[in-house]
Amino acid sequence: MRRVVAPMALLLAAAGLSYGQTSWTVYHADHFDIYYPAGQDAKVVSIASDAEAAYSLISFDLGRELGEKVQLILIRSQSEQSAIVDAVGANGSPDRRFLVLPTDTSFNLRGVLVHELTHQFETELPMQLSDTPAWVTEGLAEHEVGEWSASDLATIRAALLAQSIPAVSHVDASDRVWGHALFDFVATEYGLVGLRHYVSALVSNAFGDDSSRAAFGVTVEDFDWAFKMFVRARFIER
Repeated sequence: MRRVVAPMALLLAAAGLSYGQTSWTVYHADHFDIYYPAGQDAKVVSIASDAEAAYSLISFDLGRELGEKVQLILIRSQSEQSAIVDAVGANGSPDRRFLVLPTDTSFNLRGVLVHELTHQFETELPMQLSDTPAWVTEGLAEHEVGEWSASDLATIRAALLAQSIPAVSHVDASDRVWGHALFDFVATEYGLVGLRHYVSALVSNAFGDDSSRAAFGVTVEDFDWAFKMFVRARFIER
């Protein structure tokens, strides 16, 4: 790994964003080129290690590698994030892989890295992300993080109390919480190979009802029943 001073024009000048910097430093890691402004040197090595660990986790789980390095842009706080995202998104290269990460300590850095990097892997799946339901994209990203927030747990447990666990075929398209639970179930029930098969089946079946049959030879009804049993066993308050 090495560090060199490089103009931020490499990434952002085409968008007309100076961000108050004439040059940034770029740190080259195995799977990332990490751009960061002055004063962040103490953090970049640690963040690079965390980013590589996140990459290894997701790559192993999904059985995939990204086709090129991720351009990771470090900023100081979330308040600066939207301007960077808007600018890079407007630079005429929508296929350029970039990830913007605030370095403040007000959030779960590792969780954000894993979640957002999962979305980077999703861009290389043979599907149109604009047509993909959020329960798939967000649910898979949350599954990879491997943690449950208190509010999401409360949502699941409220459904348990109301006996309203949704059938897999009726999970709302935007419901990342049940998507998270579903991917947890698949990984628990069928292992990592099963998770990979299920993701492939979802893509090839355009998120239809036959994904469980395509992935595991299991009927929709049996898959729904097993999912509900998993939810009851996994999320009941003890």
